[in-house]
Amino acid sequence: MKDLLWQAIFPRRPKKPKHLRTGAKAERLAARFLRKQGLRILKRNLRLRFGEVDLLAREGDMLVVVEVKSLDDPAPGVYPEQSLRRDQRRRLARVGRRIAERYRLRDVPLRYDLVTVTFRPDGPVIRHHRDAFDARGNTR
Repeated sequence: MKDLLWQAIFPRRPKKPKHLRTGAKAERLAARFLRKQGLRILKRNLRLRFGEVDLLAREGDMLVVVEVKSLDDPAPGVYPEQSLRRDQRRRLARVGRRIAERYRLRDVPLRYDLVTVTFRPDGPVIRHHRDAFDARGNTR
């Protein structure tokens, strides 16, 4: 009886779907990894009217827009890098330009990075692709 009353007063939040938990964990690992590489994380999950950025960072005087992609124990030959489509790269490039305009950072150099996290049974594998694509969304 006491447990039912307690649950009625303080209901448990429903668990997030696994893909959302995996993505959030990947973003935390990516942020920690980038901090160790010397980048300063300015904002996580920056949501604006025209899009979202997983991580916004700074390296020296450069503003870095970071997209994080993850896979949970993929099949051999499958990599998270493959899931970043051209339209997503273009959207991120547009969001990066809008961030620079909105915060009056037009003169600040802007870079687009990709961090991939692959969750394997023996632990996560993190890869950092610096300058992964340009301001038009084209891969380098």
